[in-house]
Amino acid sequence: MHGHHVFLRSGLASLCLLGLAHPAAAMASTGPGSVRCVNPAAPPTPTANYYAIELTATAESGRGPTGQAVLSFAPSPFVVSVAVDGSYVYRVDVSVQGLPPLDAGAYVVWAARPDLSEMSRMGTLDPSLSVTGEVSFNKFLVFVTRETSADVTRWSGPILLRGISRSGLMHSARGHGPYAVEVC
Repeated sequence: MHGHHVFLRSGLASLCLLGLAHPAAAMASTGPGSVRCVNPAAPPTPTANYYAIELTATAESGRGPTGQAVLSFAPSPFVVSVAVDGSYVYRVDVSVQGLPPLDAGAYVVWAARPDLSEMSRMGTLDPSLSVTGEVSFNKFLVFVTRETSADVTRWSGPILLRGISRSGLMHSARGHGPYAVEVC
């Protein structure tokens, strides 16, 4: 078992030294031969483009509202949270400006895979138009809908704001141009 601890420590030290453990993590020594990352729960700065998803208005919202979804790693004793399938679990702090107050219904925030094959309800915007949720998709969309109830489990109302994760912007050339014979 001791050998596993050495491997974990050296792996964590490598992640800390390479800056891969967490953008805000630093390395500190806790004694001979041991290393730990300091401040692993500190979220990345909102100005870091990779960790911020700009939410843009759709025609349905009148093009007035704006928003941002800021990503950080979900709380974990192991610096980075991962789901059972090995994908990162992100904490997503969503804040919106410019949506009018609703007399009835709710503004609901969703995360979905780019092909909409799987979707996750992150929560309902509170009176200050913000919500915190979690998502474990590798590539994903974030969108805000106007729903008739805060208790919906699948979106049915109009999409008012939408954005895509940086990883979702990465796409192969398959299915485009000279590669059009391959299915994208």
